[in-house]
Amino acid sequence: MSRRLRAATLAATLLFTTPTVATTPAHAAPEEGPHSPVGRKAAALKVTRTRTAVVRDVDLGDIDLGPASRPKAYRAPVRGLLITPRRARANAPLVVFGHLRMP
Repeated sequence: MSRRLRAATLAATLLFTTPTVATTPAHAAPEEGPHSPVGRKAAALKVTRTRTAVVRDVDLGDIDLGPASRPKAYRAPVRGLLITPRRARANAPLVVFGHLRMP
């Protein structure tokens, strides 16, 4: 198996098997929007090393998403995984996947 395929397999495994907890009900009314708990503490950086990759689980806190008239009406956590090769031979592109849960 090639290195790229191993790295992609590792990334997919980590992304799709890591449990997540919804901060809002799945069937919330549209006007409710996302509400991360006020005062939520960002999780500590967690670093995992495998034979071929370094996986960093990061939590940068929350972001306010409300409209200009109510800037703090909605809040959402900013967190994710950064997966890099253990021994990079050259620069590589940064690929970002993101989503915001919608009712």
